[in-house]
Amino acid sequence: MLTGFDSELYLTEAVRSKVDGFILKEHPRLILACAIRMAYSGISIWDTKILYRALTNISRSKENIETTPLVHDKFGVDLNEKEKIILHLLAKGYSNKDIGHKLEYTPSTVKKYVYNCMKKLGVSNRTQLAILANNNGLK
Repeated sequence: MLTGFDSELYLTEAVRSKVDGFILKEHPRLILACAIRMAYSGISIWDTKILYRALTNISRSKENIETTPLVHDKFGVDLNEKEKIILHLLAKGYSNKDIGHKLEYTPSTVKKYVYNCMKKLGVSNRTQLAILANNNGLK
C-alpha cells in the first residue's frame, strides 16, 4: 500500500487486511521506485516509521479486534440499498466517476452517497470507508 497518510489507523487496517506492504509517499523517488519493484517481486516492504506504533496499537486492542467487527451491525441497519451498492463498488476500488457511469448517476450524486456513508459509519474519508467495507466483506 502506497499512501500519503502517516496514520496508525491506515497502517493498523492494512495489517489487519493482510496487505503485503505499507510505505509513505514522502520517501524519495528512488526509495519508492525500489519499494514498488520489490513489492512486484513478492517482497514485503514496511515503513518502520509508523509500523511499530501500529503493532503496539494492535497488540493492546487484540481482544477488541478479534471479537468486534468494526461496523458489522451498522451495514444492515443504517445504509439504504443505494448506499450499500455504492459502498460495495467503492470497496472494489471504483472512482466516483466509474461508480456514476456504472449506476447511471452523476459524479456529484455518487459523491453525496459516499459522504452519507462516511457520516453514517463514522469515518472521515473515502479511504477509511473502503477499508471498513473491505474488513466487513463487502468487496
